[in-house]
Amino acid sequence: QLADKIAGIPDALHGHRLSPLKSMLVLRDGHECGDEPQAIDKALDLWKKADVLAQGATVDVVDYHKRTVKDLRMWTLATGEVHNVLEGRAVFLDEHTALTSLTGAATLGRSATAEPLLLVARDPGRIRRAASGVFSLAQHNWLSPKKAYRDAQPMRDADVELTRRMAMEVRGLR
Repeated sequence: QLADKIAGIPDALHGHRLSPLKSMLVLRDGHECGDEPQAIDKALDLWKKADVLAQGATVDVVDYHKRTVKDLRMWTLATGEVHNVLEGRAVFLDEHTALTSLTGAATLGRSATAEPLLLVARDPGRIRRAASGVFSLAQHNWLSPKKAYRDAQPMRDADVELTRRMAMEVRGLR
């Protein structure tokens, strides 16, 4: 089912002819589990056959964790005081994992604590590019450009849609 849903995404282009994508960042809200990795790969292979994705395209698949069990935080120490890190900072924990702050001192000041995201790349060595891509997505706030967001726009959109669907299901149960 997942492979079919992903494979159908380009159908929304309705006959528009675009150049095949040369790179793609796939964000999984949470952790890939079960047969999800194979389903994603199968769908992307179908995109390649349909010339939506270039044959040699770079594809980074990343688990996107909004919360961690340990409630990880990032701080900087300057002139003996602790402050939020600047947005866009990342701590690379290993070749697969990064803790990255999409909001920080410049947008939050002292009014709030920056909450970093934990990113886990499927393939080793891809985490730096993925962290940069996630940060860029968070900076593209086309709906409210004056507001800094903790999450990338596609993740916020997905959360809104899931909340809407859950509310519809709850109303249907009553």
